[in-house]
Amino acid sequence: WTKGTGWSIASGVAASDGSQSSNSGLIQYNVHTSGKTYTLTFDVVSTNSEPIKFWVNGVQNIFTSALGVGTHTYTYTAQHTGTAYFEATADFVGSIDNVSVVEGSWTLDTGWTFGDRKSTRLNSVTSRTRMPSSA
Repeated sequence: WTKGTGWSIASGVAASDGSQSSNSGLIQYNVHTSGKTYTLTFDVVSTNSEPIKFWVNGVQNIFTSALGVGTHTYTYTAQHTGTAYFEATADFVGSIDNVSVVEGSWTLDTGWTFGDRKSTRLNSVTSRTRMPSSA
């Protein structure tokens, strides 16, 4: 990940400390291919309830929201090839973890969750590692 002003990564958790005077990005290169469908899943670990954004190649906005603590999932079709880009707005202070951008769409049945790079069925000993679909 390439970190803009205010962003840091420690113990796998990305945090924006609010020191940015304008919007600031957390960027991963060569993630998207135009025309393919992706599922973005991540955990908001902490937040001051200000908006955060996610972009495909800095052009296609997937969401701009003040998200609560918890797991968030978005499925979208990339209209551009290139980066995955979280953008902290000028006032955002918070942290994210367990970011996953997987080619394909995922539908969770009752009792299933994502986290720590695996899907887990609650009240069960079964867990499965997520693998990207073949093109």
